[in-house]
Amino acid sequence: MFQFANVSDLEIKKVIRNRMRSEYDFDADPFFDDIAKIGSLLSSEIMCVAYSRHLNDALILYAKNQNVFKKMTDGGQALTTPWGLGTKRIEKDIPSADDFSLTAERHKHHKVLSGFLTDFEAAQGFNEGAYSFESKNKTGAKVTLTTTPGRAVTLPGAVDADVFRQNLLEKARHFKDPGVGSLHGEFTHRIQWYIVCEYARLTKQLQHTPADIFKACARPGFCNDQVNISVWDLVFEGSGAADFRSPEKLTEYFLRVSREDHPRHKELWFLAALIEGRYAKREIEKARA
Repeated sequence: MFQFANVSDLEIKKVIRNRMRSEYDFDADPFFDDIAKIGSLLSSEIMCVAYSRHLNDALILYAKNQNVFKKMTDGGQALTTPWGLGTKRIEKDIPSADDFSLTAERHKHHKVLSGFLTDFEAAQGFNEGAYSFESKNKTGAKVTLTTTPGRAVTLPGAVDADVFRQNLLEKARHFKDPGVGSLHGEFTHRIQWYIVCEYARLTKQLQHTPADIFKACARPGFCNDQVNISVWDLVFEGSGAADFRSPEKLTEYFLRVSREDHPRHKELWFLAALIEGRYAKREIEKARA
């Protein structure tokens, strides 16, 4: 059962101190308060739903401005997703590849989610500059990746912790990771940071910009390699959380919302359909591999 924890920033601080098992003086770190507020934000049902609604509406507007909204919908709320939004859905919480029967055309989303997030992130100070770094592909072989100004980088395989921190976090570079599990999703971290950015803009409660907080997640004091855990793991990878701190739970939430009988369906239907479509595409690719 999906359940938002709705924990306070003080509770997030306690979790970080206990799980990190570090002698680091977190309270002296200027970014610790912001990190704790973000952890609380991503655990809050009211806040996550509110900012998800902002994203849902912004995506609809973006699709209309790109002249693809009508192509993607039928009657305004029947986006052509794997099951077809508005059709009778199977009674399963998390579908698998065996549940899908579709063609590539049916889940064509015209890059609405990636296009919108690319523009949004650039306006927030993410993904600046161009540089190259060494990583790995799916087979573990070394590859050189070159970033493009204003765009997230696509990762061809697993990324070592030091490479992740130095070339993604420290440079405020968002990333698309198609190799992760379908439920983790390749856009979930970017959706988390959309929520963070909107929270920062509308509440003025963060002391630093989201891009600078993103970079701060790579600070040595926020990473404890001795116990193989970091602040990023605790706030943005879930590490036991059952809410939007966990990419898997974020995807699960929207898979549920995509059903017409879900109480949040009418206000989040477009975003849910896009996330469902990406999930289905990865499940089908996995089954065909």
